[in-house]
Amino acid sequence: MFIIESEIIACKISGDRFGNDFFYDIRFYLPGDTQLYIAKTLVNISQMPLIQPGLRIKVKKGSEGRLAVIKIEF
Repeated sequence: MFIIESEIIACKISGDRFGNDFFYDIRFYLPGDTQLYIAKTLVNISQMPLIQPGLRIKVKKGSEGRLAVIKIEF
């Protein structure tokens, strides 16, 4: 498991919910890579207006290349 820092290139609400929180699809590049990646993250309803391209994120890279955004720095 690795934690990698990146930034949001694009984001879109996926329509799925968990309680009052919403899932977003976050697009980003990994450092030194030209491939655009997509990972899901759960966003609190109060933070939804703050999500925008350019924000710093922390991405967890797990087994089998699975990716998840674990932190958005507002």
